[in-house]
Amino acid sequence: MKTQLNMKPKKKHNIPSAVNIQLMEKKNPWSMSNQENFKKFFYLLGFLAFLLYANTFWNGYNIDDFLVTQNHPLTTLGLSSIGEIFSQPYYKDEMGVAFGYRPIVLLSYAFEHQFFGVNPSVSHFFNALFYALCVMLLFKLLNSWTSQKHMPFALVAALLFAVHPIHTEAVASLKNRDELLAFLFIMLTGLLLYKFIVKEKLHWLLLALLTFIVALLSKKSVYPVVFIYSFSLLLLFPLTFKRFILIAITLILPAALIASDLNWTRAILLVALPLAALLLTYVIKYLLENGLPKRAKILFNQYGKKFLITSGIAISTFIFLYFHLYYFFIVSIILIGFLLWDSEKWGLAAFLIAACIFLFVTDNSIFLYFLLFYIFFYFFYLKNNHSFSFKKIWIPIALGIPLILSYYFYSSDIPLLNVFIFSTILAFFNFFVFKNFKIAFIAIVLNLIIIYFLKDKINVTNTLILNIGIYLKLIFDYLKWKRLQIFTPIVSILILIFVSFPQEFHFFQPENITSTSVSTNSVSTVTQNSENVYYVLGSELSENSKTIKEGRQLEQTENPLVMPHSFWEKIATGWYVLGVYLKLMLIPINLSFYYGYSEIRIVDFSNIWGWLSILTHVFLFGLAIYFFFSSRRKKVVNQLFIIGFIWYFLSILLFSNWVELLAGGVGERLAFLASGGFCIMISSVIFMIKPDFILKSKQVSSAVFLIAVLFFSWQTINRNFKWKDPYTLVNNDIQHLKKSAHAHYIYAKLLMLKAVENGQNAAQENIELETKALKYLNDALAIDTNYYNAVLDKGMLALNLGQEDTAIVALQRATDIYSNILKPYPQLCALYFKKADFPRLLNTAETYHSLDKDNIEAKFYLYKALMGVGKNEEALSLLQKTIEEHPDLPELKDELNDYYQMYHRNE
Repeated sequence: MKTQLNMKPKKKHNIPSAVNIQLMEKKNPWSMSNQENFKKFFYLLGFLAFLLYANTFWNGYNIDDFLVTQNHPLTTLGLSSIGEIFSQPYYKDEMGVAFGYRPIVLLSYAFEHQFFGVNPSVSHFFNALFYALCVMLLFKLLNSWTSQKHMPFALVAALLFAVHPIHTEAVASLKNRDELLAFLFIMLTGLLLYKFIVKEKLHWLLLALLTFIVALLSKKSVYPVVFIYSFSLLLLFPLTFKRFILIAITLILPAALIASDLNWTRAILLVALPLAALLLTYVIKYLLENGLPKRAKILFNQYGKKFLITSGIAISTFIFLYFHLYYFFIVSIILIGFLLWDSEKWGLAAFLIAACIFLFVTDNSIFLYFLLFYIFFYFFYLKNNHSFSFKKIWIPIALGIPLILSYYFYSSDIPLLNVFIFSTILAFFNFFVFKNFKIAFIAIVLNLIIIYFLKDKINVTNTLILNIGIYLKLIFDYLKWKRLQIFTPIVSILILIFVSFPQEFHFFQPENITSTSVSTNSVSTVTQNSENVYYVLGSELSENSKTIKEGRQLEQTENPLVMPHSFWEKIATGWYVLGVYLKLMLIPINLSFYYGYSEIRIVDFSNIWGWLSILTHVFLFGLAIYFFFSSRRKKVVNQLFIIGFIWYFLSILLFSNWVELLAGGVGERLAFLASGGFCIMISSVIFMIKPDFILKSKQVSSAVFLIAVLFFSWQTINRNFKWKDPYTLVNNDIQHLKKSAHAHYIYAKLLMLKAVENGQNAAQENIELETKALKYLNDALAIDTNYYNAVLDKGMLALNLGQEDTAIVALQRATDIYSNILKPYPQLCALYFKKADFPRLLNTAETYHSLDKDNIEAKFYLYKALMGVGKNEEALSLLQKTIEEHPDLPELKDELNDYYQMYHRNE
C-alpha cells in the first residue's frame, strides 16, 4: 500500500480534438482554412505574380510588338486615335493584308502612350500589373464558386496559375496583351455572374454582359467561355431553368455575333451548338436529380425517338452542307431510314424536305445517291412490315417524279436518258422487293440492255451498283435464305458509299512521299497525280485550306497542314498538337518563341505520341463523365475536376488546328486561358488524393507541392530574361529548335539585321555575322527545301559575301519555286551578265521582262542577252522600241550608237 502511494502518476498527453485544431487554425494568421485570411492571400498572390515578372521591366521590344505598340501608326498617337482604333482592323499594312478586330488592346496602348509616352518599360509594367490582377481575380472567382468553404483549393489553383512558366510568352511579349486583357475581363464576367446568382439583381447580369463584350473585343478566342461558365454555374448552383437560360443567352449572343465576324451562317451555328449542348446538359442534370416525370415518360414514348432522330437529321445535314463533310450525308440518310422505320409519315416528310435541300444546294451525284439510299430504306420497310399496297408504291413515285423532273431542269448537263434509266430502275425495283421473280428477271434484262446501248451516255458504274441489290435479292429468294434478306440494302449501301466517296477511306499518306517533297505552290500538281492524291475534309485540297481566319495565308514552314494531307491525318495531327500542349502544361521545359514545321509535323494514326494524347484525354474525359453521373457527383472537389477539364479542353480545342490552322502549329500564348482550367483540374486532383492538404513544411505533400512551385517560379523568372530582345530570345531557343525551319530563318534574319545595325565600322564582325546567318539559312533549307524566303535571302546574302556561284544557285532556285515574284530576277540577270552566260541570261531576262514590261532594267538585260546569243535584229528592234517609249534617256541612244558602230552601219 505504501509503495502504491509513493508511485508517481504518469503524465497525460493531451491529444488535440478536431474542435481544438479548428480553433488553432483560426488563430493562425496564415491558415488556409480560415476565410478571414482571404484578403491576405488575395494580395499576396497578386504581389507574387507581379514580382515574378518584375525582371521584364528592363526588357525592350520583341518579335511582333510592332503590331500593337512599337511605331504603331495609331497607338503612338495616344487617345486622339480612339475613333480610328474602333473602326480599323487589328492589323493592316500597305500590301493590303488586314486581319482581326481587337480594339481594346490597341486602346490600352493608346491610353498608355498618351500619359507615359512610348516606353517599353512602362508597357512591361502594365503587362505585369494586368497579370497580377488576372491571378487575384481567378482566386476570388474560385473562392466564390466554392461558397468560400474551400479556400485551400482556390489558393492552390491560383498559386499554380501564378507561377506557371507557360505564361511567359503572354506576359513578357507586349504583343500578347490581348490574352491578358481577355482573361482579366473574363474573370470579371464570372464574378458578376456569381453576384447575379446570389443577389438576384438584373443589373449584375447587364454588367457581366458588358465585361464579356469587352473580353471578346480583346480577343474573340474566349468564345468557349459561353459554355464553360454556363455549365459551371449549373453544376455548382441550384439554378432555375429560366435563370440558366438567361445566363446562357447573355453569353451566347454577343459571343456568336463577334466571333462570327458578322457571318450570319456562322453566327447561327455558334448560337445553336452551345445552346443545344447546354440544354442537353440541363436536362441530364435535372433527370439525375429528379428522375423522369410520368408525363415526360409518356411524351418521350410518343415523340422522344422521333424528336431525337429528327434533330440528328437536321444537325448532320447542316454539318454536311456547311462543312462539306460527306460522311455526314451518309449519316443523314441512315437517320431518315430509322425515322421511316419508326413512323412512315415522319419518314416520308423528312425524305421530301431533305430531297428538296439536296436538290438545290448539292451536286448532281449527291442528289441521285440520296434518292437511291432512301428507296432502299423505304421498300425494305414496306416488305418487313407487310404493308405492301399499290397506294404505297405510288407514294415514292409521286414524290420522285417531280423531284427527278426538277433535277433534270436544274441540271441540264445530265442527259434525259440518264434520268429515264434511273426512274425505270426504281419502278421495276418496286415490284422486285415483293418477290415477283418474273418482274425481277425482266428488270435485270431490260437494265442490262439499256446499259449496253447507252454506255456512252450514262454512268454505268452507278447503274450496275443499283442492280447489285436486285442480283442479291434474286439469289437469296432462289436459295430461300430468308435471314440474309437484310443484306440486300446493306450491301448495296456499303458498295455505294465506297464507290461514291473513295476519298473518305484514303486514311494514310503514301510512305514514299516525304513532307519536304511537296512545295506550297505545287498543290495543283500533286492533286492531279492519280497515284498521290491527298484530301482535306473529303475533297481535293483547295487554296482556302491554307488561309487562316484572321485573313492571311500561311506557309508550309508556319504550319505543315497547309501541305496536302488526308482528313484522318488532320485529325491525328490535331491530337498530336493537343498532346504537345498537355506536355507543356505538365513539364514546361524547352519553351519556345515559335514551333512550326517540322517541330510540329503531319502525323497519322500510327504515331505513338498521337495515341498517347488520345488515351490521356479520353481518360480525363471519362473521369469527368464518371464524376458527373456517379453518386458522388455532389462532392465539390469532383465537380471542380469536371469544370477544370471542360475549361481546359474546350479552350485548347480551338488551337488544335481542327477549327482553323494556326501560325506555328502550337503557341504557348494560346494556352493562357486553357491553363486556368488545367490548374483547377490539378488542384482538384490534389484535394482528391489528400482532402486535408495544407501548406505545412512537415508534410511530404506540401514539400512536393512547394518544390514544384519553386521550380515553376525559377523557370518563369529565367524565361523572362530570355525575352529581353529578339536576338537574346531566338539565340537561346534555337538551341532546342533543331527541326523548326522558320525559327532558323528568323535567327538568320536577326543576324543579318545586327550586321546592318553595326554599320561599316565593324566590317570583320559583320562578315562573321553574315556567314553565321548563311549557315542558319542552309539549316532552314535542309528542313524545308522549298522555303522561298530562306532560299531568296540565301542568294542575296551570298551575293553580299561575294559567293557568286552560291548566289546564282539560290536565286535560280527561288525562281523555280515562285516564278512570278520579281525580286530575284535583277540580281540573277546581273550575275549571268557578269559571267557572260547569255543563254541563261536570255531565259531569265525574258521572264523578268514579262513580269514587268515597263522596267528599263529588264529591257536592258533582254537586249544584252539577245545580242549575246546572236539575235541582233531582235535586239535592235527591242532597243529602238524602248527609245521610242523613253526618248529622254540618253543612255539608250548611246547604246544604239554603240550598236551601229559595232556593225559598221550608218543611221
